[in-house]
Amino acid sequence: TLAGNTATVGTGLWSLVSGTGTITTPTSATSGVTGLGYGANVFRWTISNGTCTASSSEVTITRDTFAGTATNTTSATAICETATKTLTATPAGGTWGIVSGGGSITNDIYTPADVTADTDVTIKYTVASNGSCDATDADVTFTVNVTPVAPSASILTQPTCETPVGSILLSGLPSGNWTINPGNITGSTTTKTITDLTSGIAYSFTVTNDAGCTSTLSNSITLWDVICANPETTVSINGNTGGTTPALTLNDKLNNVDVVVGTNAGEVKVTPVTVPAGLTLNADGTVTIAPNTPAGNYDLTYSICEITNPTNCNETT
Repeated sequence: TLAGNTATVGTGLWSLVSGTGTITTPTSATSGVTGLGYGANVFRWTISNGTCTASSSEVTITRDTFAGTATNTTSATAICETATKTLTATPAGGTWGIVSGGGSITNDIYTPADVTADTDVTIKYTVASNGSCDATDADVTFTVNVTPVAPSASILTQPTCETPVGSILLSGLPSGNWTINPGNITGSTTTKTITDLTSGIAYSFTVTNDAGCTSTLSNSITLWDVICANPETTVSINGNTGGTTPALTLNDKLNNVDVVVGTNAGEVKVTPVTVPAGLTLNADGTVTIAPNTPAGNYDLTYSICEITNPTNCNETT
């Protein structure tokens, strides 16, 4: 409302000097204004009377911009301490702050602190004041859940020729319910033995707690390669004409899989240990008997060794 000189001498008139606004009753000492613009709007009240010099006085009316009421629309869903959360709010242009729970905010991304227990975090969104318009703010609270540490892996049982699978002991598992992968193994103890593991494979495990937070991988454990040269059944050969036997390695195993004789990775080499006269152990594992070899039982001892690990050998007769 514009308030002017209420004297009855002369004639008064309101006028807009700068800014925006429509004066509803320009000649009234008290007048309303519509369409007031944002910022400073200057109005002048002028009185004139005949030949007398006019007099005037100005008034400035400032209309402040109200940015809007802060509304924090950030999701209240819990996150793991290794995750981040995108913060959302309206109207744009406000500022973020951490009320409690720790962590940091960069732009609109919240990064949790390294927590030792499940922690409630409260985030505030503030729209600043502007002149006569007060600041507004809004809070959202969510939980940052602890991420378990990686389990510690150690060998409990190495595989053997008699028992071709081994086991690994995992320790340092989190309290409460958990799931170990690979294997989708569930439990709630602080240690767990993982069984029926194959030789020659590197194993690492993660554990997920009941809040759904997953650890990093455990240390890698590889069960040793098990090579097994197994005794053969008796082979009959006519000593008069001689001949060649099937490969003696047909029932030999590497990591519980039939061996392949060759020179490539994953294959084995056959080496004679004790070979009777008249017999020849061939590189492919077969035995050639020379013609006119005297009849009788012959014991031949050989070994097989991994190509990629020549010290991993086993022999049989």
